[in-house]
Amino acid sequence: MIVLLTRHSNNQPVSLTKQIADSGEGQVWSTNLEGYLAKIYHDPTPARIAKLKVMLANPPAEPMLSHNHVSIAWVSDLLKDSNGKYLGFLMPAIADSKQLSSVYNPRLRKKVAPGFNWYYLHVTALNTAWIIQEIHAKGYVLGDIKLENILVNDRAMTAVIDTDSFQVRDPQSNQVYRCTVGSEGFTPPELLGKDFDTTNQTEICDRFRLGVLIHYLLFGYHPFSGQWTGVGESPEQTELIKQGYWYGGHNSPIRASETTIPLDVVHPELKQLFLKCFNEGHTKPHLRPTALDWHNGLEVAVNQLISCSRVDSHHYSRHYGKCYWCDRAVNLNIDIFPGVANTATIPSQIKQTSPPKVPSKYRKETIAKVHNTQNTKKSLSINDNPHKPKIHKRKLQNIILFIVIAAIPLAINIHQERTSFLQTKAETQAKDYIDRGLAHHNLNEYQEAIDDYTQAIYLNPDDFTSYFKRADIYYYLKEYRQAINDYSQVILLKRSNESVYHNRGKAYYYLEEYQEAIDDYTQAIHINLNYDDAYNNRGLAYVKLGDRRRAISDFRQAARLGNEAAKENLSYY
Repeated sequence: MIVLLTRHSNNQPVSLTKQIADSGEGQVWSTNLEGYLAKIYHDPTPARIAKLKVMLANPPAEPMLSHNHVSIAWVSDLLKDSNGKYLGFLMPAIADSKQLSSVYNPRLRKKVAPGFNWYYLHVTALNTAWIIQEIHAKGYVLGDIKLENILVNDRAMTAVIDTDSFQVRDPQSNQVYRCTVGSEGFTPPELLGKDFDTTNQTEICDRFRLGVLIHYLLFGYHPFSGQWTGVGESPEQTELIKQGYWYGGHNSPIRASETTIPLDVVHPELKQLFLKCFNEGHTKPHLRPTALDWHNGLEVAVNQLISCSRVDSHHYSRHYGKCYWCDRAVNLNIDIFPGVANTATIPSQIKQTSPPKVPSKYRKETIAKVHNTQNTKKSLSINDNPHKPKIHKRKLQNIILFIVIAAIPLAINIHQERTSFLQTKAETQAKDYIDRGLAHHNLNEYQEAIDDYTQAIYLNPDDFTSYFKRADIYYYLKEYRQAINDYSQVILLKRSNESVYHNRGKAYYYLEEYQEAIDDYTQAIHINLNYDDAYNNRGLAYVKLGDRRRAISDFRQAARLGNEAAKENLSYY
């Protein structure tokens, strides 16, 4: 049975040709439009359709566009029936990919993706963090991050699906369309027990989910698992998350078991990100690493992975100093990255200013291509052709080695020049967007300014100016969580001053997160001991927490520095 619908944008007819999935929310169909699927809701409520329209008008940047790969299955168009009623939407199909659960789990990976080694898993994590970074940059919260909602192909290029479940905020009306679903094991402590139908989530909630996801990829299991050493039976995973009990926690009753892969095997930067996410971030969620933090850390880690001299499919961090997987195979008789014989498809790292490249040392590897069948191809020797003179193997190797060594300086020079050119070009373009953003800002065209600053960040994510300017607009528009995210990026880039901490503190204050506000005001005062506004505002935060003694002390200090508001507060409190 073929169902005929119409596109919203141009009234083009669309045929639903075959149902390929059905859930409680709706059905997914193949269509007569090449490269597109359709999702048809069981109950296409006005709120669902309004949410889709906001998404359609505000798509995130597509980080893998230059690689001819769709990484975000975003709303492409709305679909309506012959009566003009909207029923669902079109979205791009993600071809030749499988769920992350197929590659993180060693047993399943051995069956369906035998060549997906630790290097591939690092690149998969890196690309996923980069996609989520772009989604967050547009103000969306993924909400239901889980292994089934992210696909990966045999080049380790990933894609996020089920995007209509995201939390969406209408930039015009500030209407929030919430993410009403969540997955066990991925829900952060602050949301446990909350009603998702009535709770606004933040990008900070996604940070916990991303940390769990990356841990799954690099270690093969959930971080909140291990050997229970406490009294009685081990609590359920949800309770472990709520209490912050994981094998890397301080004084945690969950300890590493015999088969637990130690945190030390990953690059030190990644280890610190995990600790920050699940230890510091447990009580202070805003301290969790952002998607940008993970992207940067994984990029460093990937470039420090080296190939094992004994097993081609083994990779380990240069900082660890030896092949952990070989040692594990000897000690436990378990090898989760066994050697295979097929030829690899090189995974792609997503870069921001140049096409993805894999360091040359990985190009020589012989790793299985990720697919369901295992057809081993016989390699053709140079001596298989009887019409060519035979060359001694050692002599041939020496000739090739001489050619490669001679070419290295030229290749390095070309690469450096190209990288420098692309970086300079991107920085110039970013500056143009910043200048235009400032012009829009001066004309009170706030959304246009935000869009320009966002594009500048995409082109040059190391320039703090765009984050700072965009944060100020978000603060003015009372989008305090977005402002906090951007001020935090300025701080992470180590370009913060007292104003950045002070402004972020005010945003926390208006979100009624008073302790976080106090922490930031304190940082501002440490930078500038004469910052009267910081003293006064910290006093107001202390009032909210019922600490009148400290509040009065701060008001007095601010008044001594000439702050008029503090003088009034002294007389009032």
